[in-house]
Amino acid sequence: MATMIGAAIGGRLGRSKRQASDPAEPGRDRAQRKRGKEQLQVTLARQGTPSLPGADVRWTDLSPNGNMVEYQVIGGVLQITYVSEPGWDNVDAPTPELRLKVAFHRLLASPPWGPLFRAALESTRHNLCRIQKAAQTQSAPRDDKTRIFSPAVLGPSAKPVLAIDIVEESLDVERFRQLCNEYNYTGPEPKIYGEESLHNSSLDVSLERCPFLLTDTVDGTDDVEQGTRYWCSTKVISNPSESCILGAFVGLAGGLTDDTICFAMNDLVGKCVYRRGVPASVSPEVIPLSGPSGLTSLSESLVAFYGQKPARLRAIAEDKQVRAMLARMSQSGRERIRTQGGQPMMMSLVDRRGHRQVDAVFEKRGQAPHDVIAGLQIAKMAGATLCDLQGRPLDLCAALHRPADPTSRLKYVLAGSPELAKEICSYLGASDRARWSLSRVFGLRWARPKLSAA
Repeated sequence: MATMIGAAIGGRLGRSKRQASDPAEPGRDRAQRKRGKEQLQVTLARQGTPSLPGADVRWTDLSPNGNMVEYQVIGGVLQITYVSEPGWDNVDAPTPELRLKVAFHRLLASPPWGPLFRAALESTRHNLCRIQKAAQTQSAPRDDKTRIFSPAVLGPSAKPVLAIDIVEESLDVERFRQLCNEYNYTGPEPKIYGEESLHNSSLDVSLERCPFLLTDTVDGTDDVEQGTRYWCSTKVISNPSESCILGAFVGLAGGLTDDTICFAMNDLVGKCVYRRGVPASVSPEVIPLSGPSGLTSLSESLVAFYGQKPARLRAIAEDKQVRAMLARMSQSGRERIRTQGGQPMMMSLVDRRGHRQVDAVFEKRGQAPHDVIAGLQIAKMAGATLCDLQGRPLDLCAALHRPADPTSRLKYVLAGSPELAKEICSYLGASDRARWSLSRVFGLRWARPKLSAA
């Protein structure tokens, strides 16, 4: 009976476009749809069909065998139909993946921020496709490559950049604004800044009454130029008037078959996998992040920091606190150090890609907000432990308020467990006076570190 009623409702929905041109009274059509929906809810409730309470939503997807299907949630009931076929069938036992996808599409359809999130995801996906082509030598003539990676200087400080940084950021911002209009965003117009447009160190957005978007369209230009995959494209959206981060997005360089965007939107965390060659109207795969490793011992850890540039690597190598930490790590054959830090490593910390994942990422010299906040926000919401070098909580929103101020540069420890974060802090920033702070943050007993000369 439920299937028959679902088919009837589905048929009515399938004919809605044709009915739009009929001279029938709109009020009567709405009343009929409402009665049909109520009847369906009563019938399904009697049969014990699982309910997904919340707003109605609908999206297009692909079945496991590659056929085009549509899902809809009506009155808390999830249904499925094959495109171009009449009728709907109830999904009696939605999988956790389907439940996550329902929450994902409901969020994107919810005002006021849903359209902003949708525009951020889609514009980041466009970034990945464009930048990926630039990173592949065979996809562009040599002359084009020479132009796109031409050196340039930017702003009053004559910051050295490449042409791709300026061009891609401009295209990204323009595309984001177009998508906001396309997705019917009706809130206050967002204030948008990118890494290449942060020229004013006194910029303060804390008093703004509109959303603030900070984008780093090409994070890791050196890696794009080299054709490696350790670059990403990021966005973070905050609401300065409430001092909160609304959404964070890290688009990771993918292969030839898909693009991945890790996200944290409101309290929803996961990753979208977009399949190449699939129409943009088809939903991405929405997958939970696997979470941090939970490893507690520094001597067994895989630790990453940003040390690609010679000056940074030399400063880290000469730092006595870091050398003491490395000496502690060297007591095991499992310890590893990665000098490729940044937001891709943060995503590896909370989403296992191979048999082993990153256990901690630290920064001792300070990184600009556009370089880290999107990744830190996602990792923190996915279960990682985030603190400053003294073990105190980091206020990411405060850093976003003054994104170009040198005092907003962040020094941090991001770890897979509170125990590991505490041990790293005991070497990198803690003194005897910091015992109380660390014990309060982590709820752990303090053990004085034994600093050995290295």
